[in-house]
Amino acid sequence: MAFVVNGVRVAILAILHAYTAEATFKYWHIGTGSQVFSNFYFIIWRILLFN
Repeated sequence: MAFVVNGVRVAILAILHAYTAEATFKYWHIGTGSQVFSNFYFIIWRILLFN
């Protein structure tokens, strides 16, 4: 599961790096935007674990 989520994250980062400004890439790679993916993974994990 983590491999899939991180694979999507890396693909999005590659697209952002190729087609957008450096600040956008840094937001999603270093900034608070990077927390979106870990929160998404945690929510899915909690749903699957406790259902």
